[in-house]
Amino acid sequence: MKYSALNDEPVVLHSYRPSWRHQFRTEARWLTRHCSTVFRLEHIGSTSIPGLSAKPIVDMLAGVANNEQAISLVAELRDCGYVYYREFETEIPDRRFLIKRNCCGERIYHMSVVIQDSLAWRRHMDFKHCLAADSDAGRRYVQLKRQLERMYGTDRKSYGDLKSDFVRVCLSRGPRSAESNLRVNRSVRARF
Repeated sequence: MKYSALNDEPVVLHSYRPSWRHQFRTEARWLTRHCSTVFRLEHIGSTSIPGLSAKPIVDMLAGVANNEQAISLVAELRDCGYVYYREFETEIPDRRFLIKRNCCGERIYHMSVVIQDSLAWRRHMDFKHCLAADSDAGRRYVQLKRQLERMYGTDRKSYGDLKSDFVRVCLSRGPRSAESNLRVNRSVRARF
């Protein structure tokens, strides 16, 4: 499937499911048995945070020591049923992006392979921690995603691009008071 076709798949959010955590753990165990490249695997994205609505796709972050290990891990992940999309590197050059689908062709896993402790690693982990530590930020993020789902439910690229302002603000401020959360919420929503 080409990169442009991936963006045509509809965005459908689901209420939080505790099974997402189990799904991550099951896949993580399976991957550690089938991949010889040493890597650290983290559950990221909205499916990793109890209470947040999300697309029913478990996002994972694989951290490796260097580019050679990244190349090796991508090859092993491809052998495990993941499809590598080099085109996504134009958006985030330090990340290799892969997707795994179920037997019905639905996305079930997104995998980002990055150098552990790199800027890309820290951004993914910091955003997860921001949402987990600040329930108001999590609530506002879900509100934004629901609004974008209604407006751009058949345009994944716009859906993702329009979330990026919220992510940048969250990363720049980290956990913050409820009062500053309201100011950030107004500035992000002003685009709509």
